Amino acid sequence: MPNAPAPDRAMLSIRIPLELKRCLEVEAAAQRKSLTELCEDILTLGTKHVKLTPDDYRKIAQAIEAAIRERDAFLASRGSRARAARRNRDGSKKPV
Repeated sequence: MPNAPAPDRAMLSIRIPLELKRCLEVEAAAQRKSLTELCEDILTLGTKHVKLTPDDYRKIAQAIEAAIRERDAFLASRGSRARAARRNRDGSKKPV
């Protein structure tokens, strides 16, 4: 799936002051990084001291597996719709 997020990535949405956002954009440009890359670097440095437990890693693995299942189900349903659309264009019977 083009532009699909990797299953081991999560969306994080935060509200910050516009001035701080602009500072991040300027710094990202100066480092020739995307805003996402810069923020990931900053967050990684800020959480370096955090130690994850085996249970944390299990939860991460379960979330990745769920994301993969969800993506695969979406792709399978998308493929079914595409096949049905091709059949309909060919004059075949429409699916019920």
